[in-house]
Amino acid sequence: KWEEAFKDDVLLNTIKRKIESELNSADTGLVSLKVTQLSLGTRPPRIHVHDIPVVTEARLLTLFRVEYDGDASLCVTARLHITSANGGVFGATGFWGGGNDSDAIPVSVVIESVRVAGVLAVEVKEEVVGTRTLDIRFMNDPLESISVSCSLDRQLPFIKSLLNAHIMSKLREVL
Repeated sequence: KWEEAFKDDVLLNTIKRKIESELNSADTGLVSLKVTQLSLGTRPPRIHVHDIPVVTEARLLTLFRVEYDGDASLCVTARLHITSANGGVFGATGFWGGGNDSDAIPVSVVIESVRVAGVLAVEVKEEVVGTRTLDIRFMNDPLESISVSCSLDRQLPFIKSLLNAHIMSKLREVL
């Protein structure tokens, strides 16, 4: 079963650290980001071979159609910097800004209801005899939608839509 494949704490912690590293290196407005919960859900992605356009001794390129509409979720805690276009804090025209860490607000963010559909290219190349490289990349923008909620949603309702748009944008850069 899908959910049993990811019960290994070492594997889950490795995935969490990789996500933390990617998100902390991106300009998200979130600082001191920690993944507190990760669930890969109970439903696996649907993966179908789409095409095998290149097959040689030195190179294999396979294209897969990947669709995911599962119940995976990610919860992170962080400190959030928000400023408005006129320099005041928490304006409806808010955007992610710099500032010092003492101006940041502690926040918990949950990302769930992830929908992905795209063509994934998996390429194996032999660069030097006996040395192979593996390249995995989406050929299109696979991210259809996500749902983002945050511990500040009730106090600052505009935060939800800002976070959703901003996190989708950053995920698109990574994918």
